[in-house]
Amino acid sequence: MKFVKLARGFPSAQGASINIKILCDASFIVGLIALGGCASKSDPQPSGQIDPGSPTVAAGTAADPASYPRVVDIPGVQLTIHAPQIRKWDDFKQLEAIAVVEAQSTGATEPEFGTIEFRANTKPDLDRRVVYVSDVEISRMALESGKQTSPENTALIRSAFPQGTREIPLALILSYLAEDLLPVNNPAIVSDPPEIIVDQTDARLILTHGEPVWMSIDGGEDMVYAANTNWPLFKDKANDGLYLLDGHNWLNNKKLDRQWVWAGQLPEALRNLPDTENWKTTRTAAAQWQGTEETAVPNIHTRSTPAELIAIEGPPALETIADLDLSYVTNTEAALFKYADRWYYLVSGRWFTNSELKGEWASVTDLPEIFASIPEAHTMAYVLSAVPGTPQAQMALLEALIPRTTKISLDSQLPVTIDYAGEPEFEPIEQTDGVSRAVNTAFDIVEYAGVYYLCYYGIW
Repeated sequence: MKFVKLARGFPSAQGASINIKILCDASFIVGLIALGGCASKSDPQPSGQIDPGSPTVAAGTAADPASYPRVVDIPGVQLTIHAPQIRKWDDFKQLEAIAVVEAQSTGATEPEFGTIEFRANTKPDLDRRVVYVSDVEISRMALESGKQTSPENTALIRSAFPQGTREIPLALILSYLAEDLLPVNNPAIVSDPPEIIVDQTDARLILTHGEPVWMSIDGGEDMVYAANTNWPLFKDKANDGLYLLDGHNWLNNKKLDRQWVWAGQLPEALRNLPDTENWKTTRTAAAQWQGTEETAVPNIHTRSTPAELIAIEGPPALETIADLDLSYVTNTEAALFKYADRWYYLVSGRWFTNSELKGEWASVTDLPEIFASIPEAHTMAYVLSAVPGTPQAQMALLEALIPRTTKISLDSQLPVTIDYAGEPEFEPIEQTDGVSRAVNTAFDIVEYAGVYYLCYYGIW
């Protein structure tokens, strides 16, 4: 355990000098970063020995590292650190915040209050769920009376700041945002629900965006693949046979909407796919396939329009959530609930409801409040981020606003070749002003005002 000395000569209520030291604890660095923060591995260590009168955290304040206020005992004074507030986070690149400190000197009847305002550069990393914080700079320090600290003390505190970049948990930073920076939970967008298929057997859903777009494989003529589906789907041009790879197993069919069967001998074209990274998994699965499986064939659903599949292992098994009048289905991977004789299904951040599992589902415009009472430690607590009015939903909205960024050279060349099934075909995108999209390619290409744009792994 180490301590970082932050200031000497901070005026007390009696005008005497007191030494203020803050306990360095990475788990609440956001709260203390204005007061110096934790030293990174590259920072020089404080010189000198920690004297016996070094500060200690008062009992009961360190159980939750992110809890506030924090109390630090210093010889001659007790320092209380109140929760910081991030007042600005411009483009998620620079934040401005303020922290309140309260110093109760020995013998004083009233504590002395002060504030420290600071700013820092930030770079969020959503994949690691951290924020890199650097170049921390105190912009203003003031006492309860409104007087600013002396230039000498201000300079002393600034010089005590360790340099380098810190990794701060994203959730911790989000929890300290000022209320007026938080997004408002707007009413749910009401739109036509997709077709929701409920199947109580071993089932799969093959989606094609419109009719299958068949593309050649590296210029080959014998075998083509569906470029606009979420499954490895192939077509043998010699006999129009369809082949579907499901895990390590192969299925065969003549038409997408017919009953699939286990494949027998696979065409040589599948076994001889190009020996490249793109086709490695499929080529290996084809080479290892020994013929018909003895297990039951999964039920394959194919759709060319938006659809969702709720696959349940037999009849729904309901389990009550805590002591609520709310149940969830335990034998499915779907977020499926039952409340007040109605079914509720969450998918892709949208809620749908139905009185029966089969039949047409409707979009939920007003989710029952009971969903907000799901305990945070429960298995189904992950749905709270899609329950309006919950802190989790508010944080999810804010995270959605944080952009994912990367750096590429302007001289970079596209690592793939753009292929179309025939001549390029574009169709207008509904509710847009003159924007069209390519419909016979596996790539996301749009056209506007005679200019074509490709979005490839988030890069335009």
